[in-house]
Amino acid sequence: MVYDRTRPFNDLPLLPPQESIEDDIDILKKLVTASGALATTNSSLYRLPNPTMLANTIALQEAQTSTAIENIFTTEDELYKAVSDTLREENIKPQQKRY
Repeated sequence: MVYDRTRPFNDLPLLPPQESIEDDIDILKKLVTASGALATTNSSLYRLPNPTMLANTIALQEAQTSTAIENIFTTEDELYKAVSDTLREENIKPQQKRY
């Protein structure tokens, strides 16, 4: 079959799948592996001094990118310092306060 970018690919199966995944051994094995990896990550997360900072990095990176579009530039280091509990409010630059 030749790819045609003007025509959508309509041979995809409908969702949700009609067959049961409980009978698929390969999927169940991968589920166990993924569950173990998540448990390891979860236990490692609580060793950090501020576990929520890891989750906040995604929002901070998005904020940095969107403000760069508006010609407001700041470094990731400045953003992390702005949201940390150790930095006092009066030391934050005006362009960092919106985060």
